Amino acid sequence: MITTTLFRNTAALTIAGVITCCLAFQMETARAQQATATGAAVIPNATVPSVPVYLEPYRSIEISSVESGVIGEILVKEGDAVSEGQELIKLDLEVLQAQLAVAVAQAEGKGRVIAAEADYEMQSERLRKLEALRGAGRTNAAEIDRQAATTKSTEGLLLAAQEEVKIYELSAARIRAEVERRILRSPIDGVVVEIVKDVAEPVSTLRSQPGEPDYLIRVVKLNMLKTTAHLPEKAARDLKVGDFLRVVTEAGAGGEQVVNGLIEYVSPIVKSSTGTVEVRMRIDNTALALRGGTAARVVVGTVSP
Repeated sequence: MITTTLFRNTAALTIAGVITCCLAFQMETARAQQATATGAAVIPNATVPSVPVYLEPYRSIEISSVESGVIGEILVKEGDAVSEGQELIKLDLEVLQAQLAVAVAQAEGKGRVIAAEADYEMQSERLRKLEALRGAGRTNAAEIDRQAATTKSTEGLLLAAQEEVKIYELSAARIRAEVERRILRSPIDGVVVEIVKDVAEPVSTLRSQPGEPDYLIRVVKLNMLKTTAHLPEKAARDLKVGDFLRVVTEAGAGGEQVVNGLIEYVSPIVKSSTGTVEVRMRIDNTALALRGGTAARVVVGTVSP
């Protein structure tokens, strides 16, 4: 009898809690809609259901080297703002730069080509003169054939000299590509938050030891943040991509901050173990007023942007 009474009391409390949560959700939704219609600021009600989350950088990229070597130069420090394509780290390039200088000098050396062109022009002119004399009977076919062969030979030498220059140019281009592969650049506009190694430390393309990072530097995008909330199925039922949810940061020195989170993804499935739906949002942080990793809560109920 006592067990039955306790069960009934517990069930009654659970039902009452659900009804209270739903009523609070409906009241807060109506309040947000009224405030939006009048243009008033919407201040989150502490009694409205909310879900704890963390704000993360919209992109966090761990940059590794595709070549082995030794770090020759680190061009940034942690906390630096960087732009897309900016050089971050260079491996030692001394040997490659010497090879590149040789290849460039060879590619720009036109001496053999100029000499071959002059010889070919001279032999071609002599052949034309001999052919002009043949009509007057002042030369013979054998001499003309010899000159034609000589002219053809000098033409081949000219082509060989030109091809050699082309090979040197391609060699220089290949070395430049190898140099570029040893320079780590930022793939995004962001902030450097971690540099793993220092100058003169070795870099390997082999997998690192357990516990050691596989990257050299990490850059994050902070002018846009993201968060993932797991909302109760009922609260997420009518959400769709493009809707906005309020995100309230924890109170700090400047107090709570309320921002809008733009929904980018609503999971089509309910997680059976928790009865929740995954919702991903992005948050504009152009002013960099929020830090990545900040604790916050997502308030249930959509709002206007």
